Amino acid sequence: MSDDIRKKRLWWHSRRGMLELDVILIPFVEQAFDALSEDDKQRYEDLLAQEDTELFVWFMDRQIPEDADLARIVSMVLEHARTRKL
Repeated sequence: MSDDIRKKRLWWHSRRGMLELDVILIPFVEQAFDALSEDDKQRYEDLLAQEDTELFVWFMDRQIPEDADLARIVSMVLEHARTRKL
């Protein structure tokens, strides 16, 4: 799969239908995804396979995922959301 098709697919999967998640995930995939290492890109894909309720808890800073790989990408997404220019 080409990188462009992969990114478009991930953009659609980043649209969760929950505004709180959409405003965090969509800018991340649009602005930061290309600069990720291949391992972190895979972590992002794995993150999107999680349930919305899990994502909501993680991104609202209520819990940290037990899985170290998910914790890493959640941290990266949150950092991007905190520092991005509007």
